[in-house]
Amino acid sequence: MSEAYRALRGDARALALATIFDKPEQRDITCDLLQLGLELEKIIEIASEPMLAMIRMQWWVDLYDATTIQAEAPDFAKRLHAHQAIAKADLLQIVHMTQDSLQSPSPAVAWEAVFYAIAAANGWSIDKIVLTRLGRNFSSLYRTEDEADYQPIADSAIKQASKGNYGFMRLVNLLTTRQISGKPNQDFLLVFRYLLRVLF
Repeated sequence: MSEAYRALRGDARALALATIFDKPEQRDITCDLLQLGLELEKIIEIASEPMLAMIRMQWWVDLYDATTIQAEAPDFAKRLHAHQAIAKADLLQIVHMTQDSLQSPSPAVAWEAVFYAIAAANGWSIDKIVLTRLGRNFSSLYRTEDEADYQPIADSAIKQASKGNYGFMRLVNLLTTRQISGKPNQDFLLVFRYLLRVLF
């Protein structure tokens, strides 16, 4: 079990499980990018004022703008900084879009940018309209006031958009749908639900 997977599983077990059908090298990139999204979620949740969140977000911008990474950066951030398959522009886009959201009544992590970066880093060809919708739906899990923005995506649509090759996005869609419907997103049968979704 890789360090990237272990760290994500500690923070978001069900989300980590959604990566287990990917190739090991794809899984690690995906886990680290998801960790970045979760870290930005913590900033939004903990900061008592938007300005404090903005200052912390700027730290992340400076981190990925720099040629060398700061020693105090989290391990996942160091791996993202060093990984050749991940464009620095994609990392900065995630942070910048999240910064922009701090000006709105309901600030949100730009999960669509996270999913774009995952697809790009892994060389996955997935329709961007689907990635945007999936990201916005996933964001609504963290903000109940945004649930009205949730628009269901048929599994067949994601399968078609990804040519059926990339189970991770289909599993994220399954997780999101189950959570929005009020069903738990962690249970003993979750991995079997994943298997059914990926294999059929």
